Amino acid sequence: MIKNYFKIALRQLWKNKFYSGINILGLAIGLTSCLLILLYVNYELSYDQFHKNRDSIYRITETFKVSNGTMSTGLTPYKIAPDLKDHFPAIEKIVRIDADIDRFVIENGNKKFFERSVTSADPDFFQVFSFQLLKGNPGTALKEPYTIVISDKEAEKYFPGKEALGETLRLTDPFDHKSFNAKITGVFKAMPANSHFHRDFILSMATADILIPQRKDELGWTSVYSYLLLTPGTDAKKLETDIHNYIFKNYPENAVQWWTDFPLLPLNNIHLHSALKEELEPNGDIAYIYIFSAIAFFIMLLACINYMNLATARAARRAREVGIRKVIGAERKQLIGQFLGESIIVTMLALGIAIILTKFSLPFFNSLSEKNIQLTIADSKLLWIITAITFLLGIITGVYPAFFLSAFKPIDVLKGSTIKTGNHSLFLRKGLVVLQFTISIGLIAGTIIIYRQWDYLQKQKLGINSAQTIIVPAQTTILREKYSLLKAELLQNNAIAAVTSSFKSFTNRIANYSSATIGEKQLQSMPWTTVDNDFFKTFNIPIVSGTDFLGKPIKDSIPEFIINESAAQLFGMAHPEGKIIQTLGTRGVISGVCKDFHYESLHTAISPMVFGLSTDRMNYTAIKVRSNNINNTINYIRDQFKKIDPSFLFEYSFLDDDINAMYTSEARFFRVFTVFASLAIFIACLGILGLAAFMASQRTKEIGIRKVLGASVQNISLLLTMDFIKLVLIANFIAWPVAWYFMQKWLDHFPYRISISIWIFLSAAMMALIIASITVGFQAIKAAIANPVKSLRTE
Repeated sequence: MIKNYFKIALRQLWKNKFYSGINILGLAIGLTSCLLILLYVNYELSYDQFHKNRDSIYRITETFKVSNGTMSTGLTPYKIAPDLKDHFPAIEKIVRIDADIDRFVIENGNKKFFERSVTSADPDFFQVFSFQLLKGNPGTALKEPYTIVISDKEAEKYFPGKEALGETLRLTDPFDHKSFNAKITGVFKAMPANSHFHRDFILSMATADILIPQRKDELGWTSVYSYLLLTPGTDAKKLETDIHNYIFKNYPENAVQWWTDFPLLPLNNIHLHSALKEELEPNGDIAYIYIFSAIAFFIMLLACINYMNLATARAARRAREVGIRKVIGAERKQLIGQFLGESIIVTMLALGIAIILTKFSLPFFNSLSEKNIQLTIADSKLLWIITAITFLLGIITGVYPAFFLSAFKPIDVLKGSTIKTGNHSLFLRKGLVVLQFTISIGLIAGTIIIYRQWDYLQKQKLGINSAQTIIVPAQTTILREKYSLLKAELLQNNAIAAVTSSFKSFTNRIANYSSATIGEKQLQSMPWTTVDNDFFKTFNIPIVSGTDFLGKPIKDSIPEFIINESAAQLFGMAHPEGKIIQTLGTRGVISGVCKDFHYESLHTAISPMVFGLSTDRMNYTAIKVRSNNINNTINYIRDQFKKIDPSFLFEYSFLDDDINAMYTSEARFFRVFTVFASLAIFIACLGILGLAAFMASQRTKEIGIRKVLGASVQNISLLLTMDFIKLVLIANFIAWPVAWYFMQKWLDHFPYRISISIWIFLSAAMMALIIASITVGFQAIKAAIANPVKSLRTE
């Protein structure tokens, strides 16, 4: 029986190649999209799941007061985690990962590299985390001062073909040029891609204590990521409350007054659920997981609709077959089994094609999503899941046609050459077409909105003139001490229009935080930075009241300050110039107020800000260049830096590129969303094409008569197309409010965002109408230009 079903199914597929091709292609593309999204979602959910203790590891975070509310960061003060371990038995081990130790010049013999992937960590690093230590003792590798563990990749780079364990590396701080030797006490396998942080060189925390001894007792110095391994069965929420109470009861008042809370964040939640300041690396976003999962559902829904639409539309063609089978004794359940079997065979054929398409399209998808996802034997569980989904889809898509076709009565079928499929079937087909266009219009509108938001973030002016500006991280002691000389040398070149400097860069959190007092009003924490005289002039930041720093002597005591408009408003002063301000540990006078500008990305709202005049903390030099001979100008800039500090490793970037890089997450999301939205629309078009072709074939004689009576090709094409145009118009009224609601929710995550205007939906509607007209019009014109003699010769 099953063999017979299989033969009949293949015969039907071969007999109706066009419709079978549309069904299989639509399902194959749908399953490919679904597989790619499942692989992406599975990859994102796999972050940090390789750690044996993953369910017991928590990161303690810090929330502190700022001028306009509170701010949360992944960093905590150096001494908090060890202190908590001493007072709470539920904390079994602690590991701190250093944010202050981040880059060194590392050398071995003639091999010398500038390494950014450096940190320090506590001795229990390899006992809390499950990174594979290939060589060395996990309990002692990070115990002693001046010891280091390195990844196998770096071991091969510095000691090719040799044993790295026990060897020594020379590390030099690129900022103050202090050097030390570190003994390699361990080699670990390079951290997996699905880890929320990656480092290749890990110094012992005892080494960091020697390098930065002053931070041990500075509770305001947030410099480490603190991870707690809790004992099994610990109630993390209760522990969080206990930690809060302990800190606010026992820590000094001058520290506690800054803080509001110390939440515990599960390791499993860091990658997708954490959007804190100062993350170790950029994280993912659970919202994107939900959106892509929804797209996968819609794509499969569209593919299923195609199958059901064509199957019910072609019911009359198979009615005689059903009638004959019933006359010779076939039972209804046998017919249902046959039609369900056909549906399952179609979906399984589509799955085979989808797996091949997925394998070939993964490199392209990885370049879009900037991931390194692979389809391997290790994904057998995922393949079994998609196979089960495909089998279920075969049943779902085939169940209505199966019950519908098997219900025909033999006497009604065999006494005539045609059979009416009923209004309910026609209503269902139209309803499914409306649903297809609703999804398509919603995806078109969503794509436009996502693109416009991404474009807005890129093109929205930050309030500064960033064009033709080169940023050089000039953080060495020599360059800071000789900054005035460096600036004078750079300005000797006519290709350089201006030079300025600041404590932090625009794209690297330009500010730190300090208390600020003006008159009777005191703020616990306000962003601050230091700049040189030409900062506001170089970036074309207007001074709205008072005076600029231009021409004023620079003193390290920072006697003068400029605040932004938000700070003036916060202090309730329209003209605060001349007022005394106490901040940055010094007392000075406000000389002016600058116009608000975005000193961070548009992901963050503008907050009050204090600017001090100094060269003591100048870490980033900004050089505005003229457009001619850029390469020669860069070479000149490099030469001047090397002349002042011969050991300086020159690096640079264009500020515009740095600003655009802040929105790579939105760019990546837009690219992936657009691809899958386009595939969904393509699948919908396939279904409409097949349905239009079938409906045109059903009306062949009608078209022939109309042509004989004088109807033009245009009239006939319009007649066939209008049925679908009406359905598109209905779909718009459903799609618009749904798309508006969900895209509004997405846009609410951005402090600065576009508004959703009516033209977006009108554009989506117009695109849907054009797509429908082209898809249906192709078949309509084909039917309209056919010779009417052929369709009427049997009448």
